[in-house]
Amino acid sequence: MIKSIFSDKKKKTRNKLISVFLTVFVVGLLVLSGPARAINVSVAVDDSDAKYSANQLITFTASVDIESNEIIPVQNLTLKVYNDSSQVASCTFDLAGNKLTACTNFPNITKINAKGYVNATGQFGYGYGYNSGNWNVSNQSFFNFTGYGYGYGYTSGYGSNNAELKYNVTWNASAENLSTSAPTGDDYYANLEAYADDSSGSYRIYSNKTRTSFIYDNYLPNITAINTSQTGTTTKIVSLSVTTSENATCGYSTSAGYVYSNMTTNMSTTGTTSHSQSFSYTSDTTKTYYVSCQDTAGNAMTTSNSTPATIDVTESSSPGSSGGGSGIIPFWIMTYVDDDKNLDEKGLINRELKAKERIKLEINNETHYVGIIELTNTTATINVSSEPQQAIFSIGDTKKFEVTGDDYYDLSVTLNSINTTSNKADITIKPVSGEIVIPEEAGEEDIVEGDGEEGDKSNWWWITLIIILALVAIYFIAIKLKPKK
Repeated sequence: MIKSIFSDKKKKTRNKLISVFLTVFVVGLLVLSGPARAINVSVAVDDSDAKYSANQLITFTASVDIESNEIIPVQNLTLKVYNDSSQVASCTFDLAGNKLTACTNFPNITKINAKGYVNATGQFGYGYGYNSGNWNVSNQSFFNFTGYGYGYGYTSGYGSNNAELKYNVTWNASAENLSTSAPTGDDYYANLEAYADDSSGSYRIYSNKTRTSFIYDNYLPNITAINTSQTGTTTKIVSLSVTTSENATCGYSTSAGYVYSNMTTNMSTTGTTSHSQSFSYTSDTTKTYYVSCQDTAGNAMTTSNSTPATIDVTESSSPGSSGGGSGIIPFWIMTYVDDDKNLDEKGLINRELKAKERIKLEINNETHYVGIIELTNTTATINVSSEPQQAIFSIGDTKKFEVTGDDYYDLSVTLNSINTTSNKADITIKPVSGEIVIPEEAGEEDIVEGDGEEGDKSNWWWITLIIILALVAIYFIAIKLKPKK
């Protein structure tokens, strides 16, 4: 009997444990599965690659799919567009596709479908959607509806193709004041919100849980590097090299004020991120190359990058001499060209030069050079040619030079300073005038020769006078020293 009682208690305890376990299991399944979804809000773009070029219109497909037999009182829809987490555009429209806000730069809203959206009175249901702020799952119930405009889902299937509400919304992104610099985070994305209101103070905003990303490439290409290099002696080949931040086509010009839209010549190698162009010169000149690019999406730079080049074709093996040929190593490693005007028209030329660098200038329509032969911390040896003239300058020195053969000074050179860090001398060249005056040496007519005899007589007079004075002095001393009687 006692054994039977204990056996019954064990059975009851086991049954309770099984019941609790089953209850917890069922509740867990319900919690994990959640309530049936009553509404699905989604937005998609019309390009399969979700990539758009500048000036290309973007069409979004906005859909609201309501589960069968659910009553969701959707009143209007709002499409929002973001760039790098910042909202850049939005448009709110009613179920007929009429704009309720300004919808700036949203030229077209076309209603594709409003199937199954009927009046309802005294109906109720619940909406299972996503919070518009952070796309988290949330519930909302509506009770005792009155009025009209409530959505009653009855279409077959599920998803945007069978949605009760479906619209095409066109956005003119190029009309927005969008940044032309690549974003630091995500690219662009769109979000659709469905506003439901039962007209009695109870409302809910549904939103697509997964945001719809797309690329709108209005980012201008950047030139990250531009430089030149030179080869050759009697014929100089200048190679212009450019690197861009993305694949692009680059044009060039040797005149300022040009950008890609009005440049007429593209670089010979272009289309990727590396671009190049070669130029050939047979005479000394100076050039500035201007480059501007357009990427594959049609975004063209509105500025240009530039780099200068000084081309020194004919060089000599020693300072000041002319000529030169193949196999001769030139003395001058750099020539700065300032011969666009005569020196007296330019007024002055000021440059910093290293050793073996020179300036090409023009005096009376003739070419001349001023260059640094050698440089120390305190002095500079400066060469002026065509006919070589050299002088050692200390800081602050100014020296004049004549180079045209007319015995009149033509230019002055001043050593302003020496930068020992960059090993450069700051010099100023100015036009001067004035006749060269050579100091005359003393001639024979300027030398007065005296008579030798007269000179001897003059000397005897002085000797006689000195002897007399000496005798007088001795006499007085003797009297002074004579003992008194």
